[in-house]
Amino acid sequence: AMNIATALAWNCYFFALRHLEPALVNTLHSGLGPLTVIALAAAGVGIAGSSQLKPREAAFHAGGAIALLALAAMALTGRSGLATASLPMQFAALAAILVSGSSITISLLLAKRLHDLGCGAELVTAARYLLIMIVAASVLALAPPAQLSTDPTRLAWLGIAGFALIVLPLYVLQLGIARTQPLTAHVIRSLGPVFVFALEQVDGRITFAPPVLALIVVYSICAIGASLSRR
Repeated sequence: AMNIATALAWNCYFFALRHLEPALVNTLHSGLGPLTVIALAAAGVGIAGSSQLKPREAAFHAGGAIALLALAAMALTGRSGLATASLPMQFAALAAILVSGSSITISLLLAKRLHDLGCGAELVTAARYLLIMIVAASVLALAPPAQLSTDPTRLAWLGIAGFALIVLPLYVLQLGIARTQPLTAHVIRSLGPVFVFALEQVDGRITFAPPVLALIVVYSICAIGASLSRR
């Protein structure tokens, strides 16, 4: 189940990333984490234990949810920092983010459950991405030869960057998941969009979008407030 949720999350995330502004995608993806935990708890689905929600914390999460809805509206009305495809494709990308954010949360909750059963972060990390590796290998096997021609030097640098920016942080995240309550971990993880928005300013394809920045700031304040309330 953890493999299925992980593979579904990453494939949907990368699909959305092709059509929407990265900071917007990352904000929606991350922000859905705490909301998914809360929704699962409300439905009585305790994958990795329950987290009691305080009234003040709930208010911050509600504010964050409003900011996420407003960000989705920015994408649909063409006011984000990246020129997107047709309106149906934008709807599809937003739907993919909804699946991605909820799936990655479920995957991490299942990982937390494995930690509670005695599995270490190394074992969980080693086992969590097997299905997505099979999916990726299958896609490459079916791809036209022209799409597979990559300069070896460039491929090597991509491999180094992938390890430093994806593999290593995910392992560190796994260590944190094992040591915190589910909702706490996802509230902290939800602060990632701040860094993504800052880094995307060096990308020439993306224009500075004040409304997106304002909503990310509002969302971040809500995430920080929820984190402090939980503490």
